[in-house]
Amino acid sequence: MSKKIKLRSLLIGGLFTLLFVALVGRLYWVQVVDGAELLAAAQKKWEAEEVLRPIRGAIVDRNDKVLAEDAPAYTVALNPTLIKKYHLENAVSKGLAAILKTSDDPTSIAALEDKISSRLNKTYTTVNPQIEIRNEGWKIDVEVADQVKQLVEQLKLQAGTTGSIGIYLMKEQKRFYPGGKLAAHLLGYSDKEGNPKLGLESRFDSVMKGTPGSLTYEK
Repeated sequence: MSKKIKLRSLLIGGLFTLLFVALVGRLYWVQVVDGAELLAAAQKKWEAEEVLRPIRGAIVDRNDKVLAEDAPAYTVALNPTLIKKYHLENAVSKGLAAILKTSDDPTSIAALEDKISSRLNKTYTTVNPQIEIRNEGWKIDVEVADQVKQLVEQLKLQAGTTGSIGIYLMKEQKRFYPGGKLAAHLLGYSDKEGNPKLGLESRFDSVMKGTPGSLTYEK
């Protein structure tokens, strides 16, 4: 009987020893042999990099009065799926057309309303498409963006929800000229895509456009 117990103890001890050796061997393989490769793969998942767009340099006069500078702007984006979910197609089309209008001409406003409506009711292949209303809703001023925010709050009440109804404002930058057309022939201008046209904007573009930066962080 004692021989069987000793044999059983030896077998169990041997089994645990083999398992321990296998575990140590596996740890060695992971930490040493595959360590560098696995660490690199893990860092790709941990780390994220964001490109920081440079702010274009300002143009000032000899008294440091700003003649041209970058200013905050917003682009209106719509999610047709969400808007249809709350049956807000007509309300969104009418509301945005009244805000984003380029003139007070009723015909022009009606055309913009039809344009927005057709974009909302178009059939898309993606599940949650995000569309922009160009050029009327592209890089709008802060004041116009505030009106869009007010419209969103009104539509949330109408839909009976506190969540998103499918209207978004994407923050961007655009060139602003405080003096309007003052010295426009000298300053030149930058279009909405950020391309310098004529004047100082074009002549000193390499100096004012800056260099993109990057931000690396772990998540």
